[in-house]
Amino acid sequence: MKKKIIIRLFGALLAWYSIGCEAPESELRVTRQERELADTLFRSQLDTLLAFIDSACNEIFETEMEQAIDSIYQLRKEEEAELRQRAIQ
Repeated sequence: MKKKIIIRLFGALLAWYSIGCEAPESELRVTRQERELADTLFRSQLDTLLAFIDSACNEIFETEMEQAIDSIYQLRKEEEAELRQRAIQ
């Protein structure tokens, strides 16, 4: 599940990036202040996205860790029951 979310986010970023890379229809002059503003806005959005990704990864990690622990516990419980059955016979 973790990989699916990361792949979807990467796909969305790639799609967003490819849309932004299209050649403009007309020549556009951008001032230094406008470029700095665009960079600042981009960085602020990137920080937000990275924070979301980190949060999602942490949540997924915790969920997967709990599932792994439950699986190991269940496996050990079954092994113990099997050993008890052998000991009785």
